Amino acid sequence: MGREKPQASRLLDGVRADATVAPIRQKELEIPSFRNSCQGARFQLKTYMMRLLVFVTWAGFGSLLAAPPALPPPSLKVSGTHIVNEQGNPIALRGVNLGGWLVEEIWMMPVEGVPPAGSSFSKVIDHASLWETFRQRFGQEGVLQIRKAWRDCWITREDFVRVKELGLNCVRLPFLHDSLDAPDGLFPRIDQAVAWARETGVYLILDLHGTPGRQSGQHHTGRSDEDQLFKDSKKVTECELVWKKVASRYGNAPEVAAFDLMNEPMGAPNESTLYLVYDRLLRAVREVAAEKPVMIADGYKGIAGMPYPEVAGWKQVIFSQHHYNFGAKQVRDHWGPVENLITKIGYARSRRNVPYFVGELNIEPHSSQEMMTRVLDTLDEKEISWTVWSYKVAMRGQGGMWGLYRGKKDLPVLSPFTDSISEIVKKIQAYKTENFEASAMKPALQQTRLYQKSINPAQ
Repeated sequence: MGREKPQASRLLDGVRADATVAPIRQKELEIPSFRNSCQGARFQLKTYMMRLLVFVTWAGFGSLLAAPPALPPPSLKVSGTHIVNEQGNPIALRGVNLGGWLVEEIWMMPVEGVPPAGSSFSKVIDHASLWETFRQRFGQEGVLQIRKAWRDCWITREDFVRVKELGLNCVRLPFLHDSLDAPDGLFPRIDQAVAWARETGVYLILDLHGTPGRQSGQHHTGRSDEDQLFKDSKKVTECELVWKKVASRYGNAPEVAAFDLMNEPMGAPNESTLYLVYDRLLRAVREVAAEKPVMIADGYKGIAGMPYPEVAGWKQVIFSQHHYNFGAKQVRDHWGPVENLITKIGYARSRRNVPYFVGELNIEPHSSQEMMTRVLDTLDEKEISWTVWSYKVAMRGQGGMWGLYRGKKDLPVLSPFTDSISEIVKKIQAYKTENFEASAMKPALQQTRLYQKSINPAQ
């Protein structure tokens, strides 16, 4: 939750780092004698105490103001079945997805999606319909004002700090291709996320959640029912250009662990088409970022059909899986599918000589703190990297463990159909994580063996 500044730090608010403090002369250290008038004594004593306070404060905390910026986390690369750092030591990525920040998914947001009866507005079901509704009501200027408020509040630097304090070392950042070149383009926001990652020692995975033409007909691509990427070669060419642009900007950023080329590309009609498109995107990245690891997913088509990287000529690749079990009827139903996934990953990893990453993971519905801890401990034991979905949600039923943080019952719900701009912005300002509550996912993470070892190294 939001933390108050320490008292000593508040004393320095407004003090410039290059300011000079007047030296305290010897005679100023002499406490006035009682021969002075009482009024003069009180004045000089007050002056003495104030200057002494400034001197002590400056001496004690000046080094913090002048401290150099934190060193970025070391670059990562792929070596055999491991992700390793610059010294060749294996690194397991453990983290969360920053869902809802740059890709608005209505089901997990405090947004009313159904218009009032008799309204001319359509349902809000995805990124495109949300911002089109705002555009119809408020014009482009209103869209930019609301979107700025949303992106200023949903994720902040403090959220990266919270991730780090939980012993996690990675966030996966979903983004949409068409937001990059919007009037309020995403690059400044991604730049800010890279800076926060650098300052907090957390890795960032850039995840293209919505490609040109969309890689499926799902709402989380940003525009439902388009699903044209695998049907139109021009869209693939556009996607190549997107990744060249992104890779040119972040290919040398050590805090960017990898590029996740397509999120859940379920629109591919078969494995051959899926991996032909992946091959084109990978080669586009390699034109500008020869060594940056890239992630390739199976699009729910199965681990067994994934290529052999050496045969495909692919280098510095990480294979990705997503895992959900929406058919679970009780907590224990989750374990068997997870165990099966881990077995399959182990088999495929040893034969393809490639690391595996579970980029999205949750055990809703019918979750439990104990089951989540068991799942994550097993992934850690098998040296499989993971990022759970999601960092925060704001659902009407509070969302169980869908978010590490979840909206409280009194969190205001935003109506894109009836609220004024001022009402919308005011509600959005309440969506900072400090106004949310931790779900059972937080203690589940804190009970993992790796977290316990980090806080109790002697164990």
